[in-house]
Amino acid sequence: MSPDLVFAKDVIRSRRRVLGLNQADLANAVGLRSAEHVSMIEAGRRSVPPNKAAAIAAALGVDKMAFCQLVLFERYPELYNALFGSARPPAPRVLNSQS
Repeated sequence: MSPDLVFAKDVIRSRRRVLGLNQADLANAVGLRSAEHVSMIEAGRRSVPPNKAAAIAAALGVDKMAFCQLVLFERYPELYNALFGSARPPAPRVLNSQS
């Protein structure tokens, strides 16, 4: 795996830790069922629910459009390619300077 490849699960884990949030904090902030749901996403056993992607991006302080594109690319690659082309989306940039 290339070090340039970024996955939504890694964005979630790293930003959550930088912001000092535990998995329950994030789950509550974005309306996920439980901390276990966040844990499963971070472990790669579940994908990010597309209907929660914008809320997760906002809670983590990353660019919503870029994060949503990354989620779409991972979950529905054919749809992503039809809309944006075949290039992998870049890593979402951090929007706030709190970290």
